[in-house]
Amino acid sequence: MIKLYSKTLDELKEEMQSKRLEISREAVISTLIGLERGVDEVTMQVELVYDFITMSMVVKTSEYQDTFRKNREALIELEEYELLAEIQKHIG
Repeated sequence: MIKLYSKTLDELKEEMQSKRLEISREAVISTLIGLERGVDEVTMQVELVYDFITMSMVVKTSEYQDTFRKNREALIELEEYELLAEIQKHIG
């Protein structure tokens, strides 16, 4: 789950940038769950602590290769080698 503490849109933009690695990891995990369950899309778990806007993040499992490619560097930076091994099974 991604927990966000922003109170304004500007703060939210900055917080999303600062949590880009966490968001990347969650996108990959959600995509893997979607592929495993055979669903078209998965809603990522996002909690806005101050609930000043409605926000949801969705990954489409049909775009899994693109999702994995875009987030690969973040996983390397996070040293998420098990996740890297899992996505490698899907992209060959």
